[in-house]
Amino acid sequence: MRYFLFIFGLVFLFTSCRKKTENPTPVTINKHGFFVVNEGNYTWANSSLSFYDETNDKFYQDIFYDANAVPLGDVAYSMTIYKDKGYIVVNNSGIIYMVNMSDMKFLGKITGFCSPRQMLIVNDSLAYVSDLYDTRITIINLLTNTISGYVPVGHTTEKMILLSGKIFVVCWSYENLIFSLDALTGNKLDSAITGKQPNSIVADKNGNLWVLCDGGFSGSQYGQENASLWCLNSTNLSEIKHFIFPNIQSSPTHLCINGSYDTLFFINNDIFKIAISEDSLPVMPAIAAIERNFYGLTINPITGDIIVTNAKNYVANGEVFIYNINGLLKKTFTTGVNPGWVEILKN
Repeated sequence: MRYFLFIFGLVFLFTSCRKKTENPTPVTINKHGFFVVNEGNYTWANSSLSFYDETNDKFYQDIFYDANAVPLGDVAYSMTIYKDKGYIVVNNSGIIYMVNMSDMKFLGKITGFCSPRQMLIVNDSLAYVSDLYDTRITIINLLTNTISGYVPVGHTTEKMILLSGKIFVVCWSYENLIFSLDALTGNKLDSAITGKQPNSIVADKNGNLWVLCDGGFSGSQYGQENASLWCLNSTNLSEIKHFIFPNIQSSPTHLCINGSYDTLFFINNDIFKIAISEDSLPVMPAIAAIERNFYGLTINPITGDIIVTNAKNYVANGEVFIYNINGLLKKTFTTGVNPGWVEILKN
């Protein structure tokens, strides 16, 4: 919610809550494309879900509303697809909505969260949910779609990945920690200190972890340091190497990796990329922002396309851009407000 302070000053100038209608529109989800989770504005309940149908080259700006004739909620943050179901985490509503992946129809919801961020599914019956404010990771029973327990970690949590039977979790807000859990039991295994505020994590082709840290921000009681990028051994979380961003104003986010798992991408105003074999940070961007407000990023592992979102002024509808592997713009679509998380269909 990087835009919160900006939005607070404008909240009385705009109205955006969308009310229920009685006429949902039938939609069909094809096997190729991606979703964009549009966060909306904090307390405005104007989040939405967009979808690009790659097969038919069609873009649905608000597919959840189209299919269900109800709004998504307050600050949708992430989406996870597992088999025939989609799970949409609505952060400020404290809810995870379940939808049928064939037509986006509402199937149910999981409630009882404080401020959920990401849902990571281990198998047909088990999932974990990170949280911005709760110092526990929530355990979900997917057979009953209820909370079955918690992993008390003593820290708030952000991005998670599953690798070799372990869940690796970064602690972002005012933290400098990564830790691992046994995926089946939830038992804590290892931990390691990184730079301040690790916000994203990926695994490469060698089984190593890469963690991007934004360094905090000026005026924070927690302090600020230069942002950093860390490579860690996934076996014991020992450091392999790390890079320090030279400019204290750098605040990189959205670390992701290509389908070959050998090249990293991230946002630092512009889009940058770096091979995992490199010994220094890139200087020149792969894609220049040019007065655009890059906000979300992912790489299509099948096509190699670079998918990046533009939050504009945090109030107007945003955009999503599709670039080819060489950074040439292919397509642009209008999304909802504050497009962030991009979830690829991997069928």
